[in-house]
Amino acid sequence: MDFVVLFEGVTIMTQLMMDMRVALAAPVTRAPAAALRRFVGFAIAGSGAAVLVAQALRHVAAVAAG
Repeated sequence: MDFVVLFEGVTIMTQLMMDMRVALAAPVTRAPAAALRRFVGFAIAGSGAAVLVAQALRHVAAVAAG
C-alpha cells in the first residue's frame, strides 16, 4: 500500500470524526433543523467511511493478488 494513500485515508477519517462530533454537539433548540443537520452529518460520515473501507479492500486485494 502506498504511504500517500494511507495518509489520505487517515486524514479523511479524522475529518469525518470531527464532522460527527460537530453534528452531535449541535444544540437541539430548533428541533427540525437540528435533526436534519444530524441526519445529513451521519449520512456524510457513513458514506465517507464506506468509501474508505472500499479503498482499503481494493488495496488488500491488490496485495493479495501479488
